[in-house]
Amino acid sequence: MKELVEGVELLKKKYRVKLFVIGGGESEIIEMIKNGKGNIFMDPVAHDEIPKYISLADACASPLPDILWWRVASSLKVMEYMACGKPLILSRMKAHTDVAPENGDGVSYFDEVTPESIANAIEKIIQRKDEWHSKRDSIVNHAKSKFSYRVLASELIAFYRIVFSGKKIPCLESSYSLVKEKPQNKALSKNKISSIVYVRVQDIDKKFYLTSQRELIRSFNNLGIDGELIAYGKRADEPEFVKLLNFKYNKPIFIKLKIMFHLLRYAKSRAVIIFGKLSYLTSILLLIIRAIFGGSYRLVFDVRSIPVEVKKKSNIMKFKNSLHFAYRFFDGYTFITEGTKKVCDLYIRKRFKNFELFPSGFNEEIMKPLEDNRLLKKTLGMDNSVKIIFYHGSISKRRGVIELIEAVKILNATRNVMLVVVGDGDAEIIEEIKKNDSAVYLPPVNHTEVPRYISIADVCVSPLPDILWWRISSSLKVMEYMACGKPIALSRMKAHTDVVPLNSAAISFFDSVDPVSIANAIEPLLAGTESIAHDAKKLREHAIEKYTYDSIAKKVLEYYEKL
Repeated sequence: MKELVEGVELLKKKYRVKLFVIGGGESEIIEMIKNGKGNIFMDPVAHDEIPKYISLADACASPLPDILWWRVASSLKVMEYMACGKPLILSRMKAHTDVAPENGDGVSYFDEVTPESIANAIEKIIQRKDEWHSKRDSIVNHAKSKFSYRVLASELIAFYRIVFSGKKIPCLESSYSLVKEKPQNKALSKNKISSIVYVRVQDIDKKFYLTSQRELIRSFNNLGIDGELIAYGKRADEPEFVKLLNFKYNKPIFIKLKIMFHLLRYAKSRAVIIFGKLSYLTSILLLIIRAIFGGSYRLVFDVRSIPVEVKKKSNIMKFKNSLHFAYRFFDGYTFITEGTKKVCDLYIRKRFKNFELFPSGFNEEIMKPLEDNRLLKKTLGMDNSVKIIFYHGSISKRRGVIELIEAVKILNATRNVMLVVVGDGDAEIIEEIKKNDSAVYLPPVNHTEVPRYISIADVCVSPLPDILWWRISSSLKVMEYMACGKPIALSRMKAHTDVVPLNSAAISFFDSVDPVSIANAIEPLLAGTESIAHDAKKLREHAIEKYTYDSIAKKVLEYYEKL
């Protein structure tokens, strides 16, 4: 610790840096930390508070020297930093190198525990901050896949089964390879699904809402099944299970051909391959091969939404074509809601019989209540007296966003409120938000960052009007607000009333999507009474019980196994 303090002091001669330490111990070193200009020292906090403080860091350090009792330790500190997606500054010793990613992603090592070596390791991160932070998701996935208690428990269970069976326990090397096998549930061991693949013909550089597909595949990985999400684009912050298939000319026709040939690797496997309304034609080669040579893979058509009506009706016609194709050639179907399924039936005048519902959901490890982030408020130019109204997601004319902007203007006549909008979409509406003194616009952020922004909200809003394509949707936005324990104002329509508890003090409905009605629904929630705060916390319990991706994945997996 002394060397880390001195190393940061060296860096202060060239950069604006602060050392932030939480802990307890030797008073002399604590005084040394406190005496450093700009340094922050805090006494120990509750363990579940730690991520809040880690979130402030640009990099996290573990400066342990390479001596016996540290060398044989299991570095919990490093695992926690990785789980929070932070770049690491580590001494190069076995307890660290055994835990950190083997390819060195997100790690800046120092070989000697000296102030100069530590300063040099930190400086590498300072000089190329964006490059280091682009490794965030790969660091998080590495930690979750190897060191989460869910994974450790499955490994121990495998070992305990050997012990319980009375068989001779293999030597360490062979037992290690045995317990590292992914957990298999009973149904899976019977039907042996080798992998689950979700195919999207979508440029993820331009879109940010592949949440359902990402999180479902992540949950399948947690259940011990290899999963892959196929898309295209150049983003470097995607999880390892996202396969980006790029082509020199990134036009949809070339991407579809590349995906089509990529899928041939599953032709001899027991895979479940899922297609959406834009990617269904990439199944053609697999269909031809199965018709001629046979195959045990299964093709599933997944409908997450119906297209919004336009004057030319071309979106609707393309969608109907995809439904007819899937009805004729695919093995199974999943729909986001029962209402979506009924609309699909009407479109083709036939009934999809072999189907399962796959609603939206959330990852409870990502979407969770965080302490009000005062630093973030300050960054956005707000003080703590401001009441914040929050919206995130797509921005368009038929989502109630325009009416929400006007509602905030009404509220500002009697209150000090600000609207924070995170998302992308209609350029005119975004420009309107930017011009508004009562609003802050932020472009899309990484999905794992969304709870930080929700944390500063006093009220979250879902202002969707009660029209067909929203009425039959599965309201992910509302699930995420509930998971973060926030009061919600929302339009009274089926997609909302099906999801939230109806007798909660933290839920306020408006019957008409107009500025006055929205303002009247938000107003009582801004009071922040004890009953509102109490019921807002209970919203998370309701959401976890019904809408986590892990529970959805288990239900959908049972359906795939029946196929």
